[in-house]
Amino acid sequence: MARRILRLFGSGLAAAFLLALALPAQADVAAGWAAYLGGDYVTAVTELEPEAEAGDAEAQYYMGTLRQHGAGVPKDYGAALEWYRRAATQGHTGAQFAIGLLYHDGAGGGAIPRDPVQAAGWLKSAAEGGNAMAQHLLGRMYRLGRGVPKDEALAVKWSLSAAQRGVPGAQFEIGLLITSRKHDRAEAVAAFAWFLLADRAGHPGALTNLDLLRLRMPQVDIDQATAMADAWKPPQ
Repeated sequence: MARRILRLFGSGLAAAFLLALALPAQADVAAGWAAYLGGDYVTAVTELEPEAEAGDAEAQYYMGTLRQHGAGVPKDYGAALEWYRRAATQGHTGAQFAIGLLYHDGAGGGAIPRDPVQAAGWLKSAAEGGNAMAQHLLGRMYRLGRGVPKDEALAVKWSLSAAQRGVPGAQFEIGLLITSRKHDRAEAVAAFAWFLLADRAGHPGALTNLDLLRLRMPQVDIDQATAMADAWKPPQ
């Protein structure tokens, strides 16, 4: 279709024409998601399902969410997974993460069994596409050797990427990764700062690790770590 339009109209006119075709679909998807957020699930399905069937990845992802949670449609993990897959194969990182999480945790009383290997594969795709939550969970899997071989370097890589983007769980993970190995004063300061950020975000366990570090860190290092946490801001 797109190539035919290019031949008929030329690249400049074709681009404008295709954009005009896309705008109503984008509006329908936005309206459908707004309806979902407002609790109007019937309207959400009415707006989103035709666009999802037509191949819109964002609408497919949203339909997966509706199916997973039984919002406006019967809860059906198999149908949710199929919608997510259709979006994920188009490179939708949110859908890739959703699939990874379903396989990581399992769902529906066995409807989707736990499968750490499949989870890791989908999470890796999402992480490489920039999904911060996927980066966090993948880093944790590399730390624990769950679905992938234990690999501290990859655990640090993915956890740090997510931590720098403001994911509290990843900030906690980085603190654990540093404190689990032999570390110097500078690394201890960094670990304290990450634990402090995680604690400020309400992450359970961060305060216990802060208390343990306080027992063996000089006050000057604690002050430095606190200043680092105070100055830290996630990238825009």
